[in-house]
Amino acid sequence: MRAGPALLSLLLAAGAAAAQAEPDRLTAGGARHAVTIRVEPQPGEAVAAGRDLRVTIAYREPGTDRPVPALRPRAWIRRSGAGPGCADAAWMVRASGAISPADLPLERDFLLALSASAEGDEDRVAVIDQGHRLRSADHVSVTALGARAGGLALHPSRPRLLATRPGRGDVVAVALPWGGLVPVASGLRRPGPLAPLGDGLAVVEEEGGLVLLGPDGLRRAEVPLGPPPRRLLAPDAGGLAVTAADGSALVVRRDGARTVLPPGTLGALAEAGPGLLVEAGAEAALRLRWLDDPTRAIPVALPFVPGGLAVHGAGRFALAWDRDGTRAVPADPAAAPALRRVRLPGPAGSAPGLAGGADRPSAALLVPGSGTVALVAAGGGLPDQPAATVTVRGDRPHAVAWFDQRLAEEEPGTFATTVRLVAGGRYEVVTTTGPGGTTACAGFAVAGPAPPEEAAAALAVVSAPARAGEAGLLRLRVENRPGWLRGGAVGLRIQDLELGAAARIRAELGEDAVVTAAVTFPEPGTYAVSVEAGAGAIAPAVIGVAP
Repeated sequence: MRAGPALLSLLLAAGAAAAQAEPDRLTAGGARHAVTIRVEPQPGEAVAAGRDLRVTIAYREPGTDRPVPALRPRAWIRRSGAGPGCADAAWMVRASGAISPADLPLERDFLLALSASAEGDEDRVAVIDQGHRLRSADHVSVTALGARAGGLALHPSRPRLLATRPGRGDVVAVALPWGGLVPVASGLRRPGPLAPLGDGLAVVEEEGGLVLLGPDGLRRAEVPLGPPPRRLLAPDAGGLAVTAADGSALVVRRDGARTVLPPGTLGALAEAGPGLLVEAGAEAALRLRWLDDPTRAIPVALPFVPGGLAVHGAGRFALAWDRDGTRAVPADPAAAPALRRVRLPGPAGSAPGLAGGADRPSAALLVPGSGTVALVAAGGGLPDQPAATVTVRGDRPHAVAWFDQRLAEEEPGTFATTVRLVAGGRYEVVTTTGPGGTTACAGFAVAGPAPPEEAAAALAVVSAPARAGEAGLLRLRVENRPGWLRGGAVGLRIQDLELGAAARIRAELGEDAVVTAAVTFPEPGTYAVSVEAGAGAIAPAVIGVAP
């Protein structure tokens, strides 16, 4: 049974007169929470296409204004009047867990790819949305750095990719995910690797030592290092390690405490993750060291002599691959070794920031000279299984990284993120806390040109209303039928939006773009019907079944 509506208010920033609340189009399933949704432009700007919009969603207990704790809501933006109604769209997401491909989720995963220009005189950063393609293109932005990059690092708390430019002696930042270059620091001597440290940055200079910069980009201190070549291993803003060619290392913690490892301590291979340093030499083993006690090493035996190492971006596991680059072994530092070999699609290459973030249970390895990125899961899965892959279109990258955009909980029960819409029109913010929770919708308007006419493929019911327990013929027309959807047998998925149960049936698609299937709905209620097609996406239909 569906519960009554949630309490909702849509608050708009001053000066954003284009955005207005639409009539109540929301529902709640289960708990009754007061939901406040704000859509605000940047100061001095309007709610317009191509501009950053801050979306804030706050859950409160009705009548008390107390925050609702321990929530993990989902939220997305959809065009008003597109496909099923707002409430039905929310029910479908709660039941199936999948957001329509025509909608814009407020939590997205981006792949960052660094590639060189055709002339080879500068690098470019492409932001690629692998999970939500924008009108057949998956490149959200491409930013030219103006020179070759010496080092890359993700900012720990802001949507920025930091990069050094040795030829220009400076540090710049790429705004994520929409692109654009921002100056950070200058006056450096051929800066190379860099990493966030505390509220500032640490940069390794080719013609100097380790330079510690403040949040204003000015020098705070300089620390001497061992002989080059030197690498900066940057697990997170809580600490870092700089290794030298003689096997020595300098470990610096967030509080400024430093530990020096003497020459010969580390092997030729070394990588780091949050709180963790992994290194290996010429033997079939790797060694785990924790940055708060780097002098202590724990050996882990491997089935081969490693040719490369990586550490998951959240420190969840280490990864070693053989010298041929055809086998990889994940190792969990928090558990007893239970190694699983994984087949790679080609020789693996190490790149700055190549491993996944805190919410990502896999590491990404770039196959050199190609646009292929291999994904290796924690634990490795079944023995000797092939790794999953992602293909990067366009220029062949020489470094990759993940950027995970999340709804940040700024205070208990209040979540926020920044989005940008590519076209004007009327939109809705939809949020839900899942089955049995609260769902709310709020409309707003965005100034700017309307999107080009390109209607999405969708299912529409053309058969007579269905009744529970009665055998009947379900007929669905495929509106804006995509070219890849051929006639003949197709699979349909029918999802009970109230109980969550799902069934798969066989149907026939005729030349008139109508799908026909014999169906008996067991219970009255609301159902979602979708085409199971791997080549693309078709918006599902929502069917109400009478008793």
